[in-house]
Amino acid sequence: MPTTVSAEGLALVKRYEGFRAEALTLADGRVIVGYGHLQAVAPRAPLCEVEAEALLKQDLAAIEAAIASRVLAPLTQAQFDALASFVFSIGVDAFVKSDVLRRLNAGEPIAAACAMDAWRKSRVNGEPQVLDALVRRRSAERAMFLMLDAPVAAASAYVRAEIDHAASILGASKVAAMSQPASAPQTADEETRKLAEILARDPSTALALQPPPAPEPVEDEPLVLANVVQKPVNTPHDITGLALFGIAGAGLFAAGLVGLNQGKNIVFLLLTAPGAVMLIAAGWQLLRDRLNLRWPDGMARS
Repeated sequence: MPTTVSAEGLALVKRYEGFRAEALTLADGRVIVGYGHLQAVAPRAPLCEVEAEALLKQDLAAIEAAIASRVLAPLTQAQFDALASFVFSIGVDAFVKSDVLRRLNAGEPIAAACAMDAWRKSRVNGEPQVLDALVRRRSAERAMFLMLDAPVAAASAYVRAEIDHAASILGASKVAAMSQPASAPQTADEETRKLAEILARDPSTALALQPPPAPEPVEDEPLVLANVVQKPVNTPHDITGLALFGIAGAGLFAAGLVGLNQGKNIVFLLLTAPGAVMLIAAGWQLLRDRLNLRWPDGMARS
């Protein structure tokens, strides 16, 4: 497994960092000079390319060590060089937390290469924007990472390529060139229009991307028991019960009279009084239901 950047990897970093002989002061007070080298103060004289390359190799030493210690999967020289350029661009801390490293260590190098494309934004006037320079750099790094000694042949008639709508939608975001004037930013309406054009080409994709419908609000309604049938008061069941109640009262009253004829006064008193009450109550209930009589207001109903 390689541990240092090759000449091809060094050339890749130099091409996309660009050479700067004169120092440029940044907002935080530091200066950038050579091939993306940062230092506290500006050099006394402009740098030559040899000096700038020496500074670049010093900067790459920490990146080489980070790749060697963090990446657990075996790497080819091309993969190591592509990662070095990628880590130089995003920083070691971001690389440690990135999906690129996670995919690599999971044994998914193709997915790791594709994950590089997510790192294509930078802040322009304080707003994160997709930069064409980063899009091109990620493309070059991915191509180097996927480079093989012998290309993998796949006949187009057999492996027919199809559009990846997710990639199309991803490409619909704002793209700001480094030379684009700050006075002409791409508006949100233009971005929405481009996204709508992409989705219009494939209605099924547009349908799949629609958010699930929100559940309709349920209004609080009074509880209604639909299948409750109000039972009339004088149904056959009620009449039968009242009749039996009255017959029982009549029986007790008759038994009391028989006891009286036999001289059993105590039996007469014990049976006649309850029987009379039961008979009168049953008769009154039947009469009230038939005539639809109501108890007077204020009188408690037993």
